[in-house]
Amino acid sequence: MKTLDTPFLKKLRCICDMSTSCAALTLINIGEIRYMFNRKTLFRRNKTTNSSGKSIPIDPVKSKWLDRFSEPQTGHAIDAEQAYNQSMEEAKVFSENGLFQKNDVFLDLGSGNGRQAIGLLEYGIKKYVGIEPVKESVEFSRRTFSDYLQCEFIWLNLKNDQYNPTGTINPLEMRIPFEDGYFDAAIAGSLFTHLGSLDVCEHYLGEIHRALKTGGRLFCTWFRNPPNALSDDHKRSVFKEADIITMSTKYFTVYHTYGGMSDQFHDQWCLYCRK
Repeated sequence: MKTLDTPFLKKLRCICDMSTSCAALTLINIGEIRYMFNRKTLFRRNKTTNSSGKSIPIDPVKSKWLDRFSEPQTGHAIDAEQAYNQSMEEAKVFSENGLFQKNDVFLDLGSGNGRQAIGLLEYGIKKYVGIEPVKESVEFSRRTFSDYLQCEFIWLNLKNDQYNPTGTINPLEMRIPFEDGYFDAAIAGSLFTHLGSLDVCEHYLGEIHRALKTGGRLFCTWFRNPPNALSDDHKRSVFKEADIITMSTKYFTVYHTYGGMSDQFHDQWCLYCRK
């Protein structure tokens, strides 16, 4: 087998040779050692393994986001790999269903730890605004996306029995802190599934409608009855399908739907709407 013989390894072998004087230590540049080990760490971070255990390179874009989401999370904690994969796949589906275009100004209402921004940024949106009632999630998002000047994360201290029980803002008084018609598109993923009452849901729909431009698009998800049992629990809110349709069509034209056909815990009814 051929021995790898780089200048760095030659110097290292020189140190390990017991017959070499201590003066040989001066041959080693500490900065070079640090560089070599940093390269090794980076190499490992940018590789993963397939089903057979063989190392394969990770896409540099994916590697960047895995590093950012590797920090321990509070609030809406999510695995880094899952955050990246879901966000990229969802952005692809959003684009295919006409939710957004490149250079759009985008609202994410209930943004959690900001994972939705990953795919949207990679698809080239102009600006992303995330609004979230869990303060720790907003703090994490601000750190994670601190070098993305087109991203803004806003904490609204909204009361919610599931996510922010000590909140001081009545959800019926929630206001999106932007002027009328500011956004091109909005997401309310897993938001209405935690609001508890139809009155609060209708208020949120009205605020989203106000903040969207004419022709703006909304993606939102619901648990509907049937097939789910009705519930006003903030952990998993379920509303009658007819009521969801009545509320949604008061403000929007629904142009595409899918999902929500079973009572499985995460099977949500997805609506694409246009103002």
